[in-house]
Amino acid sequence: MAFDFGFALIQATLNDAPFDLAAALSELEALYEDVRLGPSTGSIVDAAVQRNIPFRRMTEGSMVQFGWGSKQKRIQAAETSDTSAIAEAIAQDKELTKNLLAAAGVSVPIGEGDHLGLNYITSVEDLAVLKRVIVQNVAPTGAAVLNAADPMVAKMGDKCSGRVIFFAQNQQYPVITAHRAKNKKVIYFDGAYIVASKGSRVMYRFPVSEIPLTQNGVLGFQIENAMAAIGAAWALGWMLKKLRAVYTVLRVPRIRFLVASINFSTKVPRLLLTMVITQMPCAPSLTPLRR
Repeated sequence: MAFDFGFALIQATLNDAPFDLAAALSELEALYEDVRLGPSTGSIVDAAVQRNIPFRRMTEGSMVQFGWGSKQKRIQAAETSDTSAIAEAIAQDKELTKNLLAAAGVSVPIGEGDHLGLNYITSVEDLAVLKRVIVQNVAPTGAAVLNAADPMVAKMGDKCSGRVIFFAQNQQYPVITAHRAKNKKVIYFDGAYIVASKGSRVMYRFPVSEIPLTQNGVLGFQIENAMAAIGAAWALGWMLKKLRAVYTVLRVPRIRFLVASINFSTKVPRLLLTMVITQMPCAPSLTPLRR
């Protein structure tokens, strides 16, 4: 907006035309009030700048990241990433979640309704090429977490310079079985547990009954989300203590899904009704296996 006003001012000067400077300044002041950091966040950012701590604004709101890599911290207003509060806020923002997963090398599923028609992306194939760039730029010491059930995503593994962790609900997918045969890491669902395996060796088993988002394994897409999150944490080398913390992200303490069965006397004898309710889920646990 400031650039547009500046350009209009120059044009008005060159053409000896009138320009409403007061109105332009008023709009800029209103915009500043809308997008500026609040008092709490602004004070923290100012303190970081004085200490030469790098920062970047993650949203148009008050979410800010300080530092880079393993040393990074995030805040949202006066909340910090030392609790699950910010993780919950991120999980409720679809676009921000996708961007952060992409930055971590986790390729999100490719769908026809995902960004098609934007910026000359007119087909699923175009979208696959775009998202493959993320995988192609994974460092040799890094890893990509890919959905083996999506053929376009699975093919991205060939372009990865680092390690690849495949996940799928069905452990019999050819991509999963082939990856396991090479003694590499895979994640799958066995009907009751999300299983993290390296080759034939099962490393961890995560009971879906204790991951509320999956609704005891009923919500398949949430099982895939959980597998992707666990894969990203596993790729970072997190052990039992930190893997347990992944569940904090998956809990979403204020919202969970309830699937209720309701009988009807119509041609469809049973209907699954999904609704969102307010409920506090119990804390989940993790079942480790001996190495």
